[in-house]
Amino acid sequence: MMIRQKTDTFFTVKTVFFQLCCLGIISCLFPLALSAETEEEVSGIIIGFGDSLTEGCDVYAGDCGWERTTQLGYEINLVELLQNSDRNYVVKNFGRGGETAQDGFVRISQVMAKPCNTGAEYVLILEGTNDLLHGARGLDVKFYLGLMIDQVVAKGMVPLLATITPDADPEHRYKNIPLMNEYIRDLAEEKNVQLVELYNQMQPDWGKYTPGCYGDLLHPNIAGFQTMGQIWFDSLAVLIPAKPDIHLTWLNLLLLQNP
Repeated sequence: MMIRQKTDTFFTVKTVFFQLCCLGIISCLFPLALSAETEEEVSGIIIGFGDSLTEGCDVYAGDCGWERTTQLGYEINLVELLQNSDRNYVVKNFGRGGETAQDGFVRISQVMAKPCNTGAEYVLILEGTNDLLHGARGLDVKFYLGLMIDQVVAKGMVPLLATITPDADPEHRYKNIPLMNEYIRDLAEEKNVQLVELYNQMQPDWGKYTPGCYGDLLHPNIAGFQTMGQIWFDSLAVLIPAKPDIHLTWLNLLLLQNP
């Protein structure tokens, strides 16, 4: 009886040793079979499109949109949130200070056609505050936003449409941002696109988010841009599933075979 136990033990050790050797060889020769993650994995592309609320502050021209040296832009926090939640995406900043929705309608097709944006999946649209500043009618702004959405869909990308953030400058009360945002909400429903509720989520604390990076009550400070990034992320997370953690090492496989 004792001899049988020793024999069984010998073959068990021999089997485990053989499996370790085989798995070690496989993991060297076929690493992709053991891991869903590779260093060559390509990042998905999200295009941030809009006026100075998208551009932010302290930017310089990069290879594909704006780059920045500070935290004064929502895409910084948005990328961190995406990466930390296993959503491998980069956010390209294509904001343009002073732009109106009508100008954006003309520009957006050019941005989507850039070679560096090939394969982009999502476009984040935030436009309209400059139109109101110049006295444009809210329904006209809605019209051009709708045309932008149509262009994004026609390119096979997914648009997200944001309500306009507050402008607390007393001289800008005539802008009537709440009414414009009602038009934007209606448009999102009509076009069946994801609405990003920047205004309702930021308006109660707008005093904490300003004065902003231009020293005014329209553009957010760092805390404001971080909150914007969080709100954009919450809306994107509904559309972008997190990558499942299915990383398997040779030891995982061994344990599965020898519980």
